[in-house]
Amino acid sequence: PLTALTQRFTCTQPQLPVVRRRLAAQGLVPILDYAVETRGPTPAAPTPNAPKVRDAAHVLTHAFKDHPGTTFALKWSALGYDPVLADDVVGAALANDVTVLLDAERTDAHDATAALADRWMRAHNAPDAPPRVYKTYQMYRLDAPAQFAADLLDPTRAHPLGIKLVRGAYLHEERHTGLLCRTAEDTHAQYDEAVQLFARHHRPGDVLMCATHNRHSVAQARATGVGRVAVAEAV
Repeated sequence: PLTALTQRFTCTQPQLPVVRRRLAAQGLVPILDYAVETRGPTPAAPTPNAPKVRDAAHVLTHAFKDHPGTTFALKWSALGYDPVLADDVVGAALANDVTVLLDAERTDAHDATAALADRWMRAHNAPDAPPRVYKTYQMYRLDAPAQFAADLLDPTRAHPLGIKLVRGAYLHEERHTGLLCRTAEDTHAQYDEAVQLFARHHRPGDVLMCATHNRHSVAQARATGVGRVAVAEAV
C-alpha cells in the first residue's frame, strides 16, 4: 500500500522550506496544515471581510504559490465560512497543483462543511486523476458510518472520493451533545469498520487517507493490501 508518513511540527512560513527539505531527506511527505480556526462565524452568518479571515486567504494563496504540488489541510472556519472566498482559495490551490484536505468542523458547521466538500469533489475530482479534494469523516460521530457508507456506495457517484478518515477533534467540547460514541472502543470500532468497508467497496480512483496515530488502525489499513489506502501517521 501507498504510505505517507507525516510528523507534527509547527514553524513559521519562512522556516517552512527548510523543514520540508529536512523531511524530504528522511523520506517523509508532509501535509501542510494552516492551523488557524476562527471562532464566532457560522455557515449561516459568514464573515468574509473580517481582518483575520482576509489575512488567512492572503497567507494561503501565497503559500500555494510558494509550495506547488504539495498537500494542504485547511479549515473553512479560517475563511469565515464564506463559500465564495472558499471557492477562490481552493481555486488558487488547484491552479498550483495543490491537493486540499478540507478539515471537519464543530457540530454547528458539520453539515454545511460536508456539503462544501461534496461540492468541491464533484467539481474537481476527475475520474482519470488522483483526487484533488478530500473530505474529512469524524468517526467518533454516531452518524459517521451511515454518511461514509452513503458516499462510498452511492450508485449515482461519477467522481472519485478523496477520504480523510479521523476519529475527531472536539471530544471535550461536544461529548455531552449525544452525537458522539459513548466509549473510545466504539469509536475505534467505527473507524476500523470504515477502513474495511473501503477495502471491499472502493471504486477506481477512490483514495482513503487514514489520519491517525492509533497503531492498530495503522496496521489494519496497511494489511488491507489496497493500493489506494494512504496512512498519514503522526510519528
